[in-house]
Amino acid sequence: MDFIIVYERLNREYQNAVLLKVELERRGYSCLITQYYQAENFFKTYLGENHIILVPNMYIGKNIYRTVSRFGKPKCIVNLQYEQVLSEKWEKLGHHNPRGDAKYCQHICWGKKTENRLIESGVPSANVHTLGAIQLDLLRQEFREPRDVLRNRACKRYGFPVDGKVSLFLSSFTYADITPSRLLMNENAAGVKLDSFVDIHTKSRCEVVDWLEKYLNDFPDTKLIYRPHPDELSLDIVKDLENRYENFVICSEGAAKEWIEISDFVISWYSTTVVETHLLDIPYVILRPFTLPQDFDSVLLKKGMFVKSYSELKKINSEVYSGANVKSLKDQDIFDYYEISDNKPAYIRYADFLVDLKCSHSEFLFDYSLPKLLSARVNTFFVSIVYLLYKIMTTLFGSNFYKNKKGWFYSWMNEFNNQIRTEDYEIISTEYIKGKFNVR
Repeated sequence: MDFIIVYERLNREYQNAVLLKVELERRGYSCLITQYYQAENFFKTYLGENHIILVPNMYIGKNIYRTVSRFGKPKCIVNLQYEQVLSEKWEKLGHHNPRGDAKYCQHICWGKKTENRLIESGVPSANVHTLGAIQLDLLRQEFREPRDVLRNRACKRYGFPVDGKVSLFLSSFTYADITPSRLLMNENAAGVKLDSFVDIHTKSRCEVVDWLEKYLNDFPDTKLIYRPHPDELSLDIVKDLENRYENFVICSEGAAKEWIEISDFVISWYSTTVVETHLLDIPYVILRPFTLPQDFDSVLLKKGMFVKSYSELKKINSEVYSGANVKSLKDQDIFDYYEISDNKPAYIRYADFLVDLKCSHSEFLFDYSLPKLLSARVNTFFVSIVYLLYKIMTTLFGSNFYKNKKGWFYSWMNEFNNQIRTEDYEIISTEYIKGKFNVR
């Protein structure tokens, strides 16, 4: 195996991985896409040391041991770095800056702002590469399905009129009503206290949900889609709204861009997927029912124009459905964080870089600690056992056997089920991208 692309969040990363895999295979290289917990793919390249592993994040040396314990010692580890547009607080904390031995992996940046941040934090400039954001390639005309095809499919699936009005709310309330155990898990991963996030997210979501309910009453002829963040797990307040209003639906499946493309108007609070909305030239607004602390707000989104009251949202909604094209951000603010080239898509630049890396004589010189490697392998063995139990249980009792059950075991089952793609999903995604390649 020449390349292994490891993903974490299915809806965020999988299509990007398929796009890159198809391009690498087109050039004659073998490529495997796998999820971090997908144990049947562990150890496949354990005896080889010439493969390159691409990971969704790489913050500390411990991440290297986790990766190596599952996929073998590589020629190099490449950090795709799926979290690059941060809050001022996160930038100051430096959690998303590679530290220790993680600095010596190769790090891909979407734009110069992130490149500068990493270099200033001590990452060697030779290990930082601005290649653009591969997720934006899927917005290019050659990879997009016709809007009416996408819309017809979604309308048929969710039972709303094809010719009706469709608004989309992109949620990012990941800490709203979060359970103590989940909060502790996130704090352990980040190495800082995050309890202040809970109040900001919960308070903001309560107010936004109140606005959405008013919206549903004021615009009954508009279908409102609520797209939760993949890590937004406490949705009771939103499900209550879905139960009471026929023109409201929660849609968690698929990539966010698929829902953006079929929408007439997009509403957000803190989601950087408004960048995709902006580039698709679809009207959108950013809500701020409460002023966020300066260091909490996104370094990009804080530059936008905010909607601070429901009456303002109501007014803009009427303007949009009368033909106005409202945008909250300016082009240049986006281009500071996302380098976009019309002539050379990011996936081509990624593939060029990876092939050069594969053919080069450079190696990932990492001084492995045997105790740390053994500890990581024990953890990998534990994950393998839990994953095996998951496969057995789903075979015996179906994929929903864990629903409405609490405890760490069922949390793992939920994570497996939500993030590991099915074989059908893989085939459909791959054939779609290959089909686009064939007609170029």
